[in-house]
Amino acid sequence: MNEAHLHAILDALHDKKPLRIEETETRLEKLFKKPARFLLGCSIVSFLALVLVAAGVWSFGLSPDNWLATGFWLFFVSSSTAIMSMIVDLIPEVVGLFVFKDDLHRTRKLTLIHDLRHAEDLHRFDIPDLRLADQWLSLRIERMRLHVGLFIGGADKVAILGLLLGAWAIWTSFPGSGFSLKQFAYIAGSGFIVGLGIGGLFANVVIKELAYQRDLLTLALSTVRQ
Repeated sequence: MNEAHLHAILDALHDKKPLRIEETETRLEKLFKKPARFLLGCSIVSFLALVLVAAGVWSFGLSPDNWLATGFWLFFVSSSTAIMSMIVDLIPEVVGLFVFKDDLHRTRKLTLIHDLRHAEDLHRFDIPDLRLADQWLSLRIERMRLHVGLFIGGADKVAILGLLLGAWAIWTSFPGSGFSLKQFAYIAGSGFIVGLGIGGLFANVVIKELAYQRDLLTLALSTVRQ
């Protein structure tokens, strides 16, 4: 085993990234991209405003009754826009399966050429070293997936899940909203889920990157001349 060669392979893989999202988007995805981002932005701004209002009421001893309506509407806007952004984001994927098949085919061809060029660059390394790196990455990805477990959803939905649960938790504990021990248990459970979500977000990002690197190793081993 040559550690220097293995490190060189990992360094080479680290510099190789998938085709940029902008180059793979269909016409429909580009059309719905701005509305989805706008809705998600509204959700984030409303969530932050809810946090500031709740903190202001607690810190300055303001009358909760005067701010309950404001807190409720901020909670409603944050939650509803988060859900709407998820729906808008899913529309292109669902419709594209039936309508924009040519765009999907174009994307596949662009991705093929992009990935094969990355794989061909790995031919400068020895086959045994490539196979060892491929096996190590496979084991590493499997270990990370086991750590993430069944509690975590897709990485692209974790942030929205955190917004929904976070906004709900702040509202239920809003001064004057009728906070109780039962609600505290709900908040603690929500905080636990949000914590899992944040951890899952980072884990899924790393897994996605490692999986792409392993795909390149598989392509390199498949196309190398024996």
